Amino acid sequence: MRILFGSWPGYGHLLPMVPLIRAAQQGGHDVVVSSGADMSALIGRLGVTTHQSGVTLAESYERMPDHATISELPAEQQPAFAARHLFGAGAVDRAHDVADLLQTWRPDLVMHDTLELGSPTAAARHGIPHLTHGYGPMVPNASYFAAAIGAAISDAGLPDPTPDIFAAPYLASAHPASAGPNRTRGPRSTRCGPRRARSSRMPPSSWTCPHCPTRTPSISPSARS
Repeated sequence: MRILFGSWPGYGHLLPMVPLIRAAQQGGHDVVVSSGADMSALIGRLGVTTHQSGVTLAESYERMPDHATISELPAEQQPAFAARHLFGAGAVDRAHDVADLLQTWRPDLVMHDTLELGSPTAAARHGIPHLTHGYGPMVPNASYFAAAIGAAISDAGLPDPTPDIFAAPYLASAHPASAGPNRTRGPRSTRCGPRRARSSRMPPSSWTCPHCPTRTPSISPSARS
C-alpha cells in the first residue's frame, strides 16, 4: 500500500505522526512524507522518502501581507488572518506541489495533519481517500478556522477541501500526559463532522500555534532501530 503523509512545516505537526509513519514502514508499506524543505532533514532521518512541497515555516511568515506579525494584530483579527494568509496560502502552494507528485506516484491513502490542507486538496481532485491526523479531540472554533482556510484555497481556483475533510475520518492521538482521569488515552478514530464546534460562528479571542517550536528535536534514525 502507498501512503502519503502531508505535514505543515512545523515539528509539532510532523512529530505526532512519526509513530504511524514508522508503523507503516514496519508493515511493509511504501511511505512518502511531504512537507517544506526545512523538514527534509528530519524526515530523512526517519528513513522514508522525502517530498518537498510548499514553502518553509520561515518563508510562510516572511510573506505575510505588509509583513504583518500575527500576534501584533487585534486579537479578534488574528484567527482569520492566520487561517487565510498562513495556512490557507500554504495549502495552495502545497496542493500544487503534491498534485505534481501524484502524476508519477499515486498513493492509496493520504494522511495529513489538522492544519495541512494542501495534500487533501490534491487528493480529493484525484479521487484518493484522505484522513486527518490530529493532536487530540476537536477544539472549539475548528469549523470557523477551517472555513477561512477553505476560502483561501477556493479563492486560488482550487476546490475547497473542508467539506470532504469534515466528512472523512479523524484520527485523534492524545498524549497520555494530556489525558484526564476520565478520558480515553491513545489513538482513536472518529469523524470530524459530528464534532464541529458549537460556537463556530465566532472566532477565538486570540490565535497562536503552539505546535511550531523552532528547536530541532532529536529522534532515532529509522523505524527499524
